[in-house]
Amino acid sequence: MSPSPAVLAIQIILFSLGALCYALLGILSQLSKSVDGSYAYSLPTVVLTAEAVKLILSWAQLIAERGAMTAWRAVMHSPLSKWLAFAVPSMLYSLNNNLDMLNNQHMDPATEQVLVQCKILTTGIVWWLVFRQPLGARKW
Repeated sequence: MSPSPAVLAIQIILFSLGALCYALLGILSQLSKSVDGSYAYSLPTVVLTAEAVKLILSWAQLIAERGAMTAWRAVMHSPLSKWLAFAVPSMLYSLNNNLDMLNNQHMDPATEQVLVQCKILTTGIVWWLVFRQPLGARKW
């Protein structure tokens, strides 16, 4: 079942907004630095706020697609194993975002972007080392 035009429009807008925010992260964080190179705000609070906004937007999208009660039941009746399967990567993702913010404090935006893009390569290499499965050209 394909989404309605309104839901599809919301998905496109949210995706575009997220991509824009991610692209501007390094630049905007550099512009928000004080003269001495520090930030006037808490870096972990920035990450926590960003994750909370993403959670709210995800809930809104789920409610728009399924309705409030169906969405609530789908989330609340999920087994603990499914919650844990998402909790562990999300904690690692949060740690990664905190480290990205810390890197932004000590690096210029260009160097930070090169470092961030190297994660793609290192993820592929670690996948190959851990799982001993070759990645096809499309996955690289």
